[in-house]
Amino acid sequence: MTVIIAGTLGTMLVFTGFILSASARNLPRFRDDQKPNHVLFSPIYPNSIIFNLADHRDDPLHEERGGPMRNSFSRDLNNRQRAGVTDVIGELNYNNLGGTPRSNIVPPVEGMRIDRQRETNQEHNIQVQVNNVQGHSTVAAVLIPNRYLNNSINDQGRAQVARQVRAALVNSFLDYLHGNPRIHRVEGHLSN
Repeated sequence: MTVIIAGTLGTMLVFTGFILSASARNLPRFRDDQKPNHVLFSPIYPNSIIFNLADHRDDPLHEERGGPMRNSFSRDLNNRQRAGVTDVIGELNYNNLGGTPRSNIVPPVEGMRIDRQRETNQEHNIQVQVNNVQGHSTVAAVLIPNRYLNNSINDQGRAQVARQVRAALVNSFLDYLHGNPRIHRVEGHLSN
């Protein structure tokens, strides 16, 4: 598996053996309308993912790195679980984001699930967690302000929010993998 990291000046760094195995079945299964803005899929290298780390704060709606992620999983994930994280994030859509606290807001994949935690400070807390673990189990988390989760948002806005939530979860997971687990948050305003 090759991962290409695109910088703001167009430079490209290539790493091998990063995050996911080379098998195509382990690549994230995002539909075109679901792809996070920061994760691009290479048409040239079919077993590659391009992580676009350019500054996206100029986007009307974007995700940002926040404070430390509490209750992070303290053990290493195996390759099956790592693939499960990206796959379960790919299953997430706008309709899963709001509502009361609930576990398994999308069907679990490879021992990974997504939970909707209790609302805090007018924000919803969505977490990717390891199944069947006692105690700390979080590997990615995002805070979503309530203003992005209401009935007045049209379909285009809902797709935009869902994309940013998925991007935030992917980037939070990358922080976890690099030993610096951080919660991410959706910020800005809708473009429509």
